[in-house]
Amino acid sequence: MNSNRCRTYTGRSQNWLLVGLMSFTPLAAHAENDNSQPMTWRGCGITQQAFMRSCAKAYEKETGEQIIVSGGGAALGIRSTAGGSADMGGTCRYCMPGRFSNEQGVEVAIIAWDALVAVTHPSNQTESLTQKQLSGILRGDIKNWKEIGGSDQRIILVGRKGKDSGVGVMMRELILNDPEFNFSQDSILLRSSRPVELFLERTPGAIAITGVSSAKKRDLKILHVDGVAPTRENIASGRFPYYRPLYIAHSPNANPRTLAFIEWIQGKKGQAVIADQGTVTLAMGLNLLSSFKHWGKGNNITNRERLMKLAQGR
Repeated sequence: MNSNRCRTYTGRSQNWLLVGLMSFTPLAAHAENDNSQPMTWRGCGITQQAFMRSCAKAYEKETGEQIIVSGGGAALGIRSTAGGSADMGGTCRYCMPGRFSNEQGVEVAIIAWDALVAVTHPSNQTESLTQKQLSGILRGDIKNWKEIGGSDQRIILVGRKGKDSGVGVMMRELILNDPEFNFSQDSILLRSSRPVELFLERTPGAIAITGVSSAKKRDLKILHVDGVAPTRENIASGRFPYYRPLYIAHSPNANPRTLAFIEWIQGKKGQAVIADQGTVTLAMGLNLLSSFKHWGKGNNITNRERLMKLAQGR
């Protein structure tokens, strides 16, 4: 890929600066550090499934640096980084240090864009939901698929445990506009996105909210919203409504090896891997920065201001 270009959805190239094209050599940073021990990345299962394993593999091939990737959810990604049990964390929500003391002292960088989607078993006959219908299903007001034009089948609502997961926080803000929403007692609540998606694959009648970046790699039906499909183009343009950034978390005092990877994943090689995995890259999603409003306090996002300047100057 040309260093002054990035991929678009049609395969054409435009003269956008690929965000994070930093002039750095990872091996130079490695020379100052003992890299005999693998680095660790923990957290967001959507990011893990979407592209992080592929990024870790590509980075190891290029630099010899191994990164051990494991899931567990966005909250775990932030807190493992804050507590020092992981070098980096993956999160699909903002940090909440005012609410959770174990999320203090963490910085994050935006590395890609995702969207929340409603997913069902592949056999489901429903193709699209309105925003009002989706909200009604999540709130338990709609209990059978026939109420929205589907088959006569009970809706099995599957969600995430707690209110601090990446999907949980963003679903409450983006879809329900209710941060304190509680699922009904007959809902099935699971610990992270991976078991949610696996449960949906084998359970006709079930519905859940997850991230499109991982859902499209599963045997799931992804529903349209108001007739709009969550394609990369529709997410990047903001036409599909429930878009949100994906972040990588790290300590403000992260070691040079960790910082080298964080620069790499924002740069042309890392972003190329993310694009190859079908996820909206930083350059593709520049237009979303001004319309997205759910940043939390946002004062620990290290690259947001630079991205905004790129978007304004494009």
